[in-house]
Amino acid sequence: PEVIEAFGGRVGVQQPRFSETLRQTMVYVAVPIRRDGEIVGICRTSKPVEHLAEVRQVMANRILLGCLVAVLIGIPFTLYISRRILTPIRHMQDVAARLTGGDLSARMPMPAARELADLAEAVNAMAAELSRRIESAVKQHEEVGAILGSMSEGLIAIDGELQVLRVNGAAEMLLQVSRDEVVGR
Repeated sequence: PEVIEAFGGRVGVQQPRFSETLRQTMVYVAVPIRRDGEIVGICRTSKPVEHLAEVRQVMANRILLGCLVAVLIGIPFTLYISRRILTPIRHMQDVAARLTGGDLSARMPMPAARELADLAEAVNAMAAELSRRIESAVKQHEEVGAILGSMSEGLIAIDGELQVLRVNGAAEMLLQVSRDEVVGR
C-alpha cells in the first residue's frame, strides 16, 4: 500500500504490520523519486516496531533530561533576576516607610534598572521638596511665635468657629489665663 501511495506522488507511510519474511512487526515508508517532475522510482524502507519504540524511549529520555537541565539552570537564574528586582523594591519600601514616619533625610539608593532608578529619583526629589517645605513652615511658625511673643499688646487668634487658636504672653498676663486653659475653647 505504501508503494502505491508513493506512485501517486505522496510519501506512503503505513501502520505497523507483520512481515511474514522477517517474522516481526514492521513500519513501512515509501517515497517517490522524481526527475524533471516525473516519478522515475520509489525508495521503500522499513524498521521493526521494537526499534521505533527504542528510539521513542531514547527521545523521551533526552527530552526529559533537557527539561531537567533547563529547570536546574532556570531556578538559579530566576532567583538571581527576582532578587535583582525585589531588593531595590524592598529598599524603596523601607525608605517610603521612613519618610512616612517623619525621617525626611531618608533617600532611596539608585538601582541599576532604569525603570526603578526613575522611580527612586522621583521619590528622592519628592522627599527633598517635602523636607524643604516643612523646614519653611517650621521657620515661619517660629517667626510668627517670635513676633507674637515680643508684642506688648495682648493678642488672641481665633478661627471661623470662634475657637481660640493662639494666645500671646501679653494676653495671658492681661487676662490672667494660661494658653493651655483657652486654646481650643
